[in-house]
Amino acid sequence: MLGKEKKAIYPKRYYRAIISVIALFFFSVSCLAQSLSQQARQIQAQTYYQEGKRLVHSGNIEEALGYFQKALLFDPTFIPLYNEIGIIYTLKGWPERAKEMYLQAITLDPNYAPAYANLALLYEEEENIPQALQCWKIRASLGQADDVWTKVARQRVQELAEAYPGVYEKVLAGQYPLEKPGGLSWQPSQTSPEENYSSEVKFVRPEKVTLFADEKNSSSSLSSPSSVIDYIARAKAYYEQGKYVEALREATIAEYFDPTNREIVVLIQQIREAILE
Repeated sequence: MLGKEKKAIYPKRYYRAIISVIALFFFSVSCLAQSLSQQARQIQAQTYYQEGKRLVHSGNIEEALGYFQKALLFDPTFIPLYNEIGIIYTLKGWPERAKEMYLQAITLDPNYAPAYANLALLYEEEENIPQALQCWKIRASLGQADDVWTKVARQRVQELAEAYPGVYEKVLAGQYPLEKPGGLSWQPSQTSPEENYSSEVKFVRPEKVTLFADEKNSSSSLSSPSSVIDYIARAKAYYEQGKYVEALREATIAEYFDPTNREIVVLIQQIREAILE
């Protein structure tokens, strides 16, 4: 046996340690690759989102929607995307699709305030008083006291509670939970809203506050310069009449399409100050 090298003998635990180190190395590399891939997807989603916003402001709603939807494919956790898509669906006259987007947003983040306000406006449009009240109540609890939409939400809770006291009590008791994406937790009866709530109405029903009441299926008419001017004119008229919530509604739509318009910015500030007085 002379002349032959003697093989080194290592304990089994030595080999197990080597294998563990190698496995840990490849696991770390895999995690890093996944992290980088996720970061790349988020960056791409942000790029599509910004382009969609630019297209909205230039009046190209259809193309903007396409970019928002692409962004959502890259990052399904990008909450503001659901809100933007919901707004466009509402403008196009697709309330059920819009509702689904807003509900997805608050499922991902129960404290995402804008979606509650948009949902409340949709529910008021549908005469779905329980769900509108529920959304306004939650929205009122989320914002700062001097936040204009917190003020609007509190105002609507008070007005709807006075008009539908029985419904309000049931909402407070948790009998009308908020809807969930993909299915309704509250189904309205087949009777008309007037028949549904007539026994509970003590006051004249307040005028509905809806951001998109006049907007139907045509996206081409929504963003023309003349329509923006019309929104500004209506906002000013409501402001002069002391109808500040309605004025804010019209001015907000104008701002959505033309966010750099100084006249709109000043008008909105005036309306907010009037609401908060």
